[in-house]
Amino acid sequence: MNYLLLPFYIVLLLTTSLPLTSWANSKNKEIKIIEIKRTLALSNNKQHNKEFYINAGSNNGLKNMQIIPVVRRKSFFDPLLNKSIGDLWLPVGELKIIHVGEKVSIARIFKVPKRDRLPEVEYNTFMIGDRLQINKARKLKAKKRKSSKAKSAQLKSKVSRGIASYKGKKNNMKLNKEKSFSSHLQKELNEPSAQSKLNNNQYKYSGGGSMSLPTIGR
Repeated sequence: MNYLLLPFYIVLLLTTSLPLTSWANSKNKEIKIIEIKRTLALSNNKQHNKEFYINAGSNNGLKNMQIIPVVRRKSFFDPLLNKSIGDLWLPVGELKIIHVGEKVSIARIFKVPKRDRLPEVEYNTFMIGDRLQINKARKLKAKKRKSSKAKSAQLKSKVSRGIASYKGKKNNMKLNKEKSFSSHLQKELNEPSAQSKLNNNQYKYSGGGSMSLPTIGR
């Protein structure tokens, strides 16, 4: 064995084992919320989101726009046996990753479920120390954008429906006007003329007799 190459082998062994060790540590690392920040609202119209800082980043496989479930540990202690009997991981909600660094990421609230079918937790939203289930992360699906042809067809359909509706309203107004004119004309025809009213008018005495109108110029 050439002892002159021994230092070289030692350096090579150290350089190859260190990345493997760091990779294993990153995989076994407990990824959790380490800080919560929220800026003060200076106006009522501006919305301020609560941001959650996570002790993991791209080195741990996190990506932007990922949806990650968050759980909280609840320990159970048996006072009779005077020992812990185990832990439960209770679901808290889901966070959406909005920024990814090498070792730190930032997330915002995506979903907080109702507790009607879930066990109660001490605080119904996210807290420092809550763990992220990276193995259950999913990518947020982007909304499908309509093509220009689909938008044009939809616009033409709306225009055609609007024109048809306008024509229908216009025809109804015309029909209503014709009906109104016809009814008014029929009413005029049914009413007696002024001359016929004058001819039929008679002056009656208080005794019940009638008198015709006097003739002038005889």
